[in-house]
Amino acid sequence: DILVIYDDIHLDLGQLRIRKGGSDGGHNGIKSIIQHLATNEFPRIRFGIGEKPKEWDLADYVLSKFTDKENEIVKDSLIRTSKAVQTIITDGIGEAMNIFNRKQIINKEQKD
Repeated sequence: DILVIYDDIHLDLGQLRIRKGGSDGGHNGIKSIIQHLATNEFPRIRFGIGEKPKEWDLADYVLSKFTDKENEIVKDSLIRTSKAVQTIITDGIGEAMNIFNRKQIINKEQKD
């Protein structure tokens, strides 16, 4: 059994998206997992880190530190991620998708 949790620049900071399977979406880590497992049918939680600034290199962006304000959002999202994992284990991925795939409203003051 496997559940993959990974960063995603295509989601707003702190947003979660749970899927039963699917493509790599251009994510090299997921591409590698798909190759090693020889399937794209495994559950995953995408954890939004926001779009990289145009002038940044992708690797530099995903490895950079969060600001203090971003850390507040990330901490809240990590709690939601933990709850999502618990829901997947106890109630199934479908139920977790129903609960956690709704777009989370992030306090604008936290984001600025």
